[in-house]
Amino acid sequence: MSENESSESAVSSQPPPPSPAEVLAGKIGSLQSQLNSMRSSVLMASLKDEIDDVNTTMNNLPTLIGKIRTAGHVFDADLEKKSDEMRGGWPQVRDNALSQISSNQYSLQNALQSAESELQNLINYQSNPDYALTIVSRSEGAIQSLQSQVSAVNSAVRGSYDSYINEAKKIEQRVSKIQEMMDLVTAATFQLMPAEGVVAVVPGKLDKEGKDDPKGYVFLTDQRILFEQNEEVATKKVLFIATEKQKVQKLLVDMPLAQLEKVTASKKGMMSNEDHLDLMFESGAAVRMAHFHINGQDCNAWQTMINRAKTKDYDKERAVKIDTGVAEKMSTAPTKCSSCGANFTKPIMRGQTEMKCEYCGAMTRW
Repeated sequence: MSENESSESAVSSQPPPPSPAEVLAGKIGSLQSQLNSMRSSVLMASLKDEIDDVNTTMNNLPTLIGKIRTAGHVFDADLEKKSDEMRGGWPQVRDNALSQISSNQYSLQNALQSAESELQNLINYQSNPDYALTIVSRSEGAIQSLQSQVSAVNSAVRGSYDSYINEAKKIEQRVSKIQEMMDLVTAATFQLMPAEGVVAVVPGKLDKEGKDDPKGYVFLTDQRILFEQNEEVATKKVLFIATEKQKVQKLLVDMPLAQLEKVTASKKGMMSNEDHLDLMFESGAAVRMAHFHINGQDCNAWQTMINRAKTKDYDKERAVKIDTGVAEKMSTAPTKCSSCGANFTKPIMRGQTEMKCEYCGAMTRW
């Protein structure tokens, strides 16, 4: 086969260009699809659903906050105030948004009818595709105009309540994290004292200078820092593979913040993506040093929180005020063991009602 014959064969093998009727059919199909998707937008059903969702969220906020209070969370006093402010202002914002929807629906429906009319006119000329293709821009323009109007109305209406959605989500997220924290406290092996409140919880491990450092949770309260081991530990291994495991949950560190001398945060690892905390307690304390490798939270933020808790700075964020009787009881608490007379070396914490003597083991209650 000659070169010319080969070239002619390649050209003849290419599909013929679409006919005017085929081009028109494709454009009509595309315009119909766009118009169909716009019909629900004209009704602004998604906006109405969003407003309903915000309304539900607003109504649920007191219940959500009430649950964490019932669970024992005493801080974040601003939650109730923010919730009340938002719920108080929401009806006017909601009514304004619904009014905007109502006032714009008439013009949007007219624009929809205009676009439908132009498309129908185009369909009527399908038998004359050459002419129909000269007027297809009219239908395209009507649909584009409708899309612009719908977009403008949606932006205006959403803009009127966006700040409420964002603030409601922030409160929900805060409450959700607090609820997770309180669930861990409820499931812990230790109990909070009557006037004690949890500030933060983070998963992590206690550094014991070994490869089997216990894993669990670091708890920070306004009185103590605690570490509870909470993990499955291998009890039997075959060729270094665990064949039997046992759940271990026990308190390994329970230290009063009053005995904390210094906390140091540090970033470690090749990418400085590991968060570590070093705690030094005063001489004579049950624990002199403690090192935690925490996961999922910033060590510098934890250093700040620990120092705030030690200086009782969280007291000003209490939603549940401290009973005056607790403070009075603390001031009159004994300083010596009721059994052997030895001086207590540990500081008495607010809300504490008993002390175990480190010499004779007797429990003194007050």
